[in-house]
Amino acid sequence: MLYNLNWAPIGIPISAWILSVAWYFAPLLGIDALGLIRLIHLLAAYWFVFELVVHVGIIELDPNVWKYHRAIFWSGKEDLSDRHFVKVIEETDQKGATREH
Repeated sequence: MLYNLNWAPIGIPISAWILSVAWYFAPLLGIDALGLIRLIHLLAAYWFVFELVVHVGIIELDPNVWKYHRAIFWSGKEDLSDRHFVKVIEETDQKGATREH
């Protein structure tokens, strides 16, 4: 869409606006407007991959998460006595539980 300067959905020249803003900043880096937009897009893609790796890494560094992975994908066995696999809810702790007399 950025290659067509006449692209204007609902009569709004979005493509021309984006390119005109890019042409304003592109000479500062010594590249043209499309090169600047491609560079920004490439940096955004690398930032997304970096964020994905960092956040998944933070989650996966938790040793309790590895218990789930081993149980699901490796051994197929869960240790139900381990509190990291199950949460035991006492009958008296449940909301709305009524006692039978």
